[in-house]
Amino acid sequence: HCQIDLKPTDLLDQLPEILGSMDVPGGDGPNTYIISQAVKKMGLTVALSGLGGDDLFVGYNGFLRYYHLQKYKTFFSFPLGIRSSVSGLLGLFHQNNQWNKKRALLAMKEFSLTEFYSLSRKVFSQEEIHYLAPELNSNIDYLKENMSTWMPEVDHLPTLSKYGMAELCGYTQNVLLKDSDNMAMANSLEIRSPFFDHDLVSYVFVVSDKMKYPHTPKKLLVDALHPLLPEEIVYRKKMGFSFPWDSWMKKELKPLVDQKIISLANRGIFDKTRLVAYYQKYSEGSPTIIWSKIWLMVSLESWIAKNNL
Repeated sequence: HCQIDLKPTDLLDQLPEILGSMDVPGGDGPNTYIISQAVKKMGLTVALSGLGGDDLFVGYNGFLRYYHLQKYKTFFSFPLGIRSSVSGLLGLFHQNNQWNKKRALLAMKEFSLTEFYSLSRKVFSQEEIHYLAPELNSNIDYLKENMSTWMPEVDHLPTLSKYGMAELCGYTQNVLLKDSDNMAMANSLEIRSPFFDHDLVSYVFVVSDKMKYPHTPKKLLVDALHPLLPEEIVYRKKMGFSFPWDSWMKKELKPLVDQKIISLANRGIFDKTRLVAYYQKYSEGSPTIIWSKIWLMVSLESWIAKNNL
């Protein structure tokens, strides 16, 4: 076991190199870069990753939200206008990012995995994109278009496995695997992901919902490992791997973020006044604007500047 003490000033010193290593703009890279760097310094050139475990063994909260929403499918037979009105009423009482997602789900055009997953994984809503970049054609939902290519082939799978396939072909493929490989290679480290063994994926995805339902996160995997690992490891609370971005971006990293947002606002891609006001709302603690939205813009600006676009 190796413990890494990381201060925001340490990250600030390395951010130009980290952001410069990104092939495309992204949000998850810095975490993997720091870990890959530490692993490489320990003298290792190949490391195993747990990527794929959540997709196969029901590790994300979205699995259960989609699973339990099946009980309320009839609600989505009500006219869209009625559901949109209910969604609007909720907005009068709840103003934060989490409730905005719930309101968007209530106003889905139809109840389907494609609609649900697209709304669940989006960082920016279509309304936000149109507000910040009114000249941009934001009507194309690339995530839904990608899902439509493989959805017919998995229609026979159990409900939880269908959602797992959405994660595998969506967030995991487009963000996690890409960022992990990119950031590891920036440190000359090879990452291997054994959970993506095709025989394992084929087997686990046909396991019934009853057997996979996660009374504890990743139940099947946890139960299989229980005899081999100490209980305090196997049954510890599930934790995401993320830096305290929100705190750092409003304190130690704020000068950098200020500079990147102003630079991006001056490029003509976004409405300058609206983008600056949007960032100001975040800085003032608006619950509707989470740190990841601002960080993606920082990443975008760094990528544009690096490539002289």
